Amino acid sequence: DVGKLIEYAEEEGEFIASDTGMLVRHNIIGAQIAREAGLPIEVSHIIAYHSIDVEITRRTIESYIVHISDFINSEVFK
Repeated sequence: DVGKLIEYAEEEGEFIASDTGMLVRHNIIGAQIAREAGLPIEVSHIIAYHSIDVEITRRTIESYIVHISDFINSEVFK
């Protein structure tokens, strides 16, 4: 969720979508940060597709596990 640091901005004590966040979600931002940091493409894939709002047809088992874990976590903390 490191991309949330860029997706959101603090304004008058509240967090709102930043200009970037209006166009690009945190999972894609995080995947880009991972690639720029030199992490393997497999890690970038996991980050890009972990979010509950992303549906794709091809997913590694690792990214599926993280995706489901993220979904469960979001349900617990609603």
